[in-house]
Amino acid sequence: MLTSRELKILFCLQENNNIKSKQLSEVTGVSQRTIRNDINSMNAKLKDIALITSVANVGYKLTVYDIYALDNMVLKQKKLPMPYISLSPQFPLT
Repeated sequence: MLTSRELKILFCLQENNNIKSKQLSEVTGVSQRTIRNDINSMNAKLKDIALITSVANVGYKLTVYDIYALDNMVLKQKKLPMPYISLSPQFPLT
């Protein structure tokens, strides 16, 4: 299960691929080092569902392998930190 902060990072990456750690740290209110730690944690949790990669001087990029599994994981969360927009046709937009 993703933490609230990890969900915020995920939502930011869905809205704006190639987002820099500085921008993510401003949105979440934590250091850039914490963002890197969160990304590593997220990649472990999202294994086979999605991958977040870092490109020097460009930012983080989200690659989704299984949108249905990602939607299921996110929508099972008890509290979402912000509105989630599903990218799959299986779920209505929230």
